[in-house]
Order: sequence, then C-alpha cells, then structure tokens
Amino acid sequence: MNDKADICVIGAGRIGLPWAAVLADSGHMVTCVDVDKDVVDTICRGDAPFDEPGLDDLVGETVAEGQLTATTKRSSVENANVVGVTLNAPADQIDSYIDILTGYCEFVSPSQTVINRTTLPVSVIDRVRAEVAEAVGTSPTNLDYVTFPERLAEGRAIEELKSLPKIVGTNDGEQHAPIEVLLNDLAGNPRYVDHKTAMFIKLIDNAYRDARFAIANQFALAADRLGVDAHRAIAVANDDYPRNDIPTPGTVGGKCLTKDPYFLTEEWVDDLPADLFLEARAANDAYTNLVVNRVLELDPSSIAVLGRGFKRDLPDEIASPTVDIISKLKQTDINVKSIEPVSLAFRDRDATLKSTISACDVVLLAVDHTYFRERETMIRELADGPIVDVWGAFEPGNDVKRVGTGSFSQTKPTLTGDNE
Repeated sequence: MNDKADICVIGAGRIGLPWAAVLADSGHMVTCVDVDKDVVDTICRGDAPFDEPGLDDLVGETVAEGQLTATTKRSSVENANVVGVTLNAPADQIDSYIDILTGYCEFVSPSQTVINRTTLPVSVIDRVRAEVAEAVGTSPTNLDYVTFPERLAEGRAIEELKSLPKIVGTNDGEQHAPIEVLLNDLAGNPRYVDHKTAMFIKLIDNAYRDARFAIANQFALAADRLGVDAHRAIAVANDDYPRNDIPTPGTVGGKCLTKDPYFLTEEWVDDLPADLFLEARAANDAYTNLVVNRVLELDPSSIAVLGRGFKRDLPDEIASPTVDIISKLKQTDINVKSIEPVSLAFRDRDATLKSTISACDVVLLAVDHTYFRERETMIRELADGPIVDVWGAFEPGNDVKRVGTGSFSQTKPTLTGDNE
C-alpha cells in the first residue's frame, strides 16, 4: 500500500465528516458518500453542514485542495483502498443498519479494507462482520476488516481525532498495515485488541461518564430533600481533596450517553443481578424532572428558557434534556420562549436575548453556555422574576434559585464537569 491511501467514508455526519476532513488534511484522497444530497452539496461547496469547531475551515481547505469530495453514489466505494463505515445504528434498527451496510458492500471487493467506526452492541459484532464478509464474497477470517470505534466528544472532534489514543480491533488483535497508514500523521498511539474488546472499550467510556454524572445528580436529589446545597457541598468536597473529582449536578443528554451503556447488556439485562446502567440513566432523568418541578412550583404564566442544546457551547438539540423540559412545560398553560445563542446566525444575539426574557415571569438557565455566563448581569437586570439556575452558574442572590438545594440556597459553588 502507498504511504497515502485513497479512502471512502460512508456517512458524512458528526463522526464521518470530521474523520474524512482530518484524513484529507493529512494528505489522503478522501470521498464521503451520503444519501443526503443537501449534505453532499454543502460539502462540495467547501462548507460543513453542521457546527463543529474547526470543521468548516478544514472542509473548505481540503475541498479547495482537491483532497476531499462528496457524492451520493454508493458505487464510489469501489474506487477506494479503504472503506470506512460511520453509519448510524439505533438500538432498535440493527437489522436495517446491516441491510444498508451490505448494500454498500456489493461494490466492495475482498482486496479492500473495511473499517467500522459505527457504535454497535458487542453482541452483534461477529454477526455484522460475517454478513459484511458474505456480501463482499469472502469469509470473516479472510475479510480485511477493522473495528475502529470513535471516542470523540462533540465540540472537540477535530482536536481529539488528532490526539486521543486509538482503539483498534483486528482479527488477531495485532497491528494492521492499512489502519497504520491512516494513523501515521496523527498523535495518540493505537492500542490493538480483538474486535469485541475494541467495541467494549468504546461502550464503557460512555457508560462510565453517564454513571459519573448520575452519582452527582443522585447527590443533588438527596440534597434537595435534605435542604442541603448540593452544588456547594460537591465543590467543597472536591476542594484540595485528591480522591474526589465529582462533576457538577446538571442535565445529561446527547446521543451517546443515552444509548451506549445499553449496548453492553441489552440482550441479557433481565439475567443481571443489578443494572447500574439503567439506574444511572434513571438518576439523570430524575434530575431533569426535578428542574421541571422546581419551575412549576413557581407557577409562572410565561418562562424564558436559556439554551436548548444538550451541552455547554454546542447547539445540538438531538437527545437534549432541555428539549424534553420545554416539551413538558408546554403541556401546561405556561407560555414558553427560548433562545439557543450558539446556533443563532444573526448579528445581534443580545437583542434576541432581551426579547426572549422580556415579560416572562421566570427565567430558566437550562444550558450554561459561555454566552450566558458572560451576560449574567444583563440577564439579571432583564429578569422580572426569579432565575432558576440548573448549573449553579450565577452569583448568589435573592433572584437566583438553584436546582438541587431544597431551599434554593444562595451560596455559589465552584463549577466542575461537563455533562456529556
């Protein structure tokens, strides 16, 4: 194989396109294949079809240099040395995922390398590999197949593609030349394991994060009952104590944390003596419900919700707890207004912030975006009623009521954590 490999990436979403752009920037010739013509057209114009720091510039540069292109033609996979798969695989649609994947494989030959970057249940890894091999026309043991799960945090994809350790699953758990070529220009040494272990590692990454946030939210639920300020208690517990790194309580969402833990156990969960993954998700969901209840206790006629995304400084609303909060509030007679400043493409976000808060009885700081933190004084001056602070982000005062304190304590904590 040449030092620079031609690669075709199936799927131009949040995993596929950043990977493709980084590979193209490293000198590889990369083609993205996606069924969405609008996405393909956007990439071919040199623009990113979604927000991800650094991605728009990287796509623009690599498209202009001829290193990156995009198409809707499935047959384009036959022209590559390496075929990377980043298709989405919802838990209840694995059969559909396999059908779509094997449809692409009719254009793949046994001489090509197939790299799977899709997150899958560990229990279906062997099945997917076998069905891909059958579609390609070879056996699973002879199929040049690599399991290369993504481990990226949305908002840091470009940076982490270049720096994080790479978990690589191969047939024998040993080094694999094609993937080595793709990783040569990136930091973060690869760790080689078998296929199942590679996917297992990816899943425990997110199961662990979800559980960490869950314990913080469980503390907040207990503190709320006891009339203790959970935010302050956690901040003091962490302060200069080497055995604590407790996250800040807050809403927890995103596509990965709400899905990946179940991929470890879903087929035999009823046989387990305990299901920590289910309990962790229940604790995180309970904190979201606590936010709703605290708002309803104030009996507002109208509310301004600040932020709609699932994570600080990102606009992505998929699997966002705030979207769920807004939906529940709208089921009442409350008039709900909201603003997501990270995604707003207009000149004067401050004017929109003012119009959103204007005439509302309550303000809900649902996502602690930097934009809101930097405008704390403005928000407090605009608010006609109490501010319900989900994250403990604002300075204490009679106008700020923080979730997870029972009596809405007024002591400001030191913030840690980022719940996704």
